[in-house]
Amino acid sequence: MTIFKSLLLAILLVLTPLVMANEIESLELSQGLEERLNRDIEAYLGDDSFILSIRAEVLTTPRAQDLTNNNGQPQASHTTPEQVQSPEQSNQTPSALTPETEDEFDLPALPSNTPKELAVNPVVAQAKAQIAEMEQTITKQAELLENQVKQANQPRSKDTSEKKLRVLHTKLLVTNTVNNEQVVFLRNLLTEKLNYNPFRGDTLTITATNFPTTTVQDLDDLTQAPWYQDWINWLIILLSVLIMLLLVLLLRNTNKKEPREEIDSTPPSAEPLLMQQQQDVQALRQRIISLSLASPDKIQTTVANIALNEQNMPLLAASYQTLGRSIFTSIFPNLVHEIPQYINYLKQEQKDYPALITSLNDLLQLLTHIENDAEAVTHKPFSYLQKLTDNQISWLIKEEPPRIKALVLIQLEELKSTAVLKQLSPTERALVAVEIGQFHNFPVATFNEIAQRLAKKSRHVPDFEHINADGTELLLGMLDRLPLNEQQALLTQLKENSPETYIKIREKFYCFDDVLKTPTLVLADALRNLERKIVAIGLHSFEEEQIQHALTDLPVKLKSALLFEIKQLEVPDQESIARAQQDIVVAVRQLLNSGRFTMNDLKG
Repeated sequence: MTIFKSLLLAILLVLTPLVMANEIESLELSQGLEERLNRDIEAYLGDDSFILSIRAEVLTTPRAQDLTNNNGQPQASHTTPEQVQSPEQSNQTPSALTPETEDEFDLPALPSNTPKELAVNPVVAQAKAQIAEMEQTITKQAELLENQVKQANQPRSKDTSEKKLRVLHTKLLVTNTVNNEQVVFLRNLLTEKLNYNPFRGDTLTITATNFPTTTVQDLDDLTQAPWYQDWINWLIILLSVLIMLLLVLLLRNTNKKEPREEIDSTPPSAEPLLMQQQQDVQALRQRIISLSLASPDKIQTTVANIALNEQNMPLLAASYQTLGRSIFTSIFPNLVHEIPQYINYLKQEQKDYPALITSLNDLLQLLTHIENDAEAVTHKPFSYLQKLTDNQISWLIKEEPPRIKALVLIQLEELKSTAVLKQLSPTERALVAVEIGQFHNFPVATFNEIAQRLAKKSRHVPDFEHINADGTELLLGMLDRLPLNEQQALLTQLKENSPETYIKIREKFYCFDDVLKTPTLVLADALRNLERKIVAIGLHSFEEEQIQHALTDLPVKLKSALLFEIKQLEVPDQESIARAQQDIVVAVRQLLNSGRFTMNDLKG
C-alpha cells in the first residue's frame, strides 16, 4: 500500500508541473504574438476591421545538468579558462616537476655531507610528484565546485528547462471590404512574422465576413483545431485531479477509524404518548360538557335519538366512561336507565385510549351535525336571493306586483338592488320606489309565506336570513348609484306619486340641483379641492349669472382662472358633463357628512 501511494504521488508531482508550465508558456506566447501583430495589422487595415486569434502550444521539458562525466572528471562546458590545463602542463612528467618542499634545499652556511646517491632517490621523487599532482587536482576540483555553486545561485529560468514550440494556430477575421491584394499581404505578413511551418502542424486561416453580425464565437467556429490537439491537455489535467482525489481518499480511509456503534437496548419510553392521549381525552370531555351546557334541550333530544340505534352504544359507553356517573346523569338524564347496559359493555369491551378517543370524536360529530341542522331551520326566508344573479331575480319578480318587488329589492344589497331596479321600466320603477318608501306599513307576518312561494318558484331550497326593512336608506343608496338624469327622473316620479316619500328622500339626499342653493362658502370649499377642468365642465350648463353665483366666494385668481377655463372649453359630451357634476356632488356631500352644513341650510 505504501509503494502504491508513493507511486501515485510521484506521478502527480511529475505530471502536474509539466502541464501547468505548458499552459502558462502557451498563453504568454500567444498573448505576446497577438499584441505585436495587432499593432502591425491595425497600422495597415485600421481599427475595428479585423480580429486576430493566435493559439500557440509550447512544450516545456527539464534540461539535464550533470556535474561530472562517467570518469568522474568535470565537464568541459562548466570549466573556466583558468581551470583548463595548458599543453605544457599536460605534458609534464612527475620527474620534471620542481619540488617545493623544505627537504629539497640545503641549509646555507652548513656543509653538505649528503652523498650523491642519496640526493636523488627515484622512489621518493616519484612519491612526491604523485602527491603534488593530487594536490593540484584537488585544487582544480574545489575551484570547479565553487563556480558551479555560483551558477546555481543565479536565476535559472533559461537553464533548468527547455522550451519548444509544438504547433501554432492562427485565425484572422477581416471585413468584406478587404481586397485580394490586401489578403495576400496579410498572409505573407503572418507567415513571415510567425515563422509559419506547415510541416510542424501550423494552421493559418484568413476569412472575410460581414463584421457587424459576426461575433468572436463565430470566428472560433469557423476553423476548429484537430480534435487530438485539445483533449490531450485536458485529459492530463483531469487525470491529475483524479489522482489527487484518489490519493486524498486513500489517506482518509487509512486514517479513519471505524466508529463503534453503540446499540441502545433500552426501549423508547411510552410516557409522552400516554400523556398526549390523556390530554386529548380531557379536551374531548370538556367539549362534550360545553356543548351540553350551551344547548341542553337540543343535546338531550339528540342523545335520545342516538340511543335508539344500538350501533351507537359504544359511543355512549365511551362518554359514560369519560364523564363519570354524576356528570353523565346530570347532562343526559333521559339515559339513566341505560347505564347498566353501558357498564356491562365496558366490562366486556375494555377500551384503551385510542379507541376511546375515536368513539368520543364520533359522538361529537353527531352532536355537532344535528345542532347545525337545527340552526338551519330558523326563519331566514330570503337568503336564497343572494345566490341568484341580477337577471334571475328580475325574472323571479317579473310577474309580481310592485309591493312584492319592493320586498325583494329591500332584501338585496344596494349594488344588486340598483342593478335589478334599472332593468324595470320607468313606470314600474316609480311604483316600486313608492312601495319602498311606504315599506314600514308592509305586514311582516306575510314575509315567510312570500319567501317560501318565491323559493319554490326559483327552484332553490330556502336558507333563511334576516329581513331588511329600512327602505329609505336603500333608496338613498340606489339613487347615489344612478346617473344624474335617471336620478332626476326617479325623484320627479316620486314627487308626483308619493310626495311623502319624496320629502323623506329630499331631507337626506343631496343632488346637483342643490348646488345653487348651497351656501357659497361651503360651495367654494368644495370646488377648491377639485380640478379646474372638472369644475368648468360641471358648471358649463349653468347660465353666466349662475356661474358667477357659484364662484362668489372663491379667491380672485382662482375665480378668474375658472371663468377663463369655462369660456375656452369646447362643448363637452353629456357623459363628461354627468361625470363632472357627480364629482361636484360628491365633494359637497363630504362636507355635508362632516357636519359643515345641513340640508336645512339650503336656500329655497
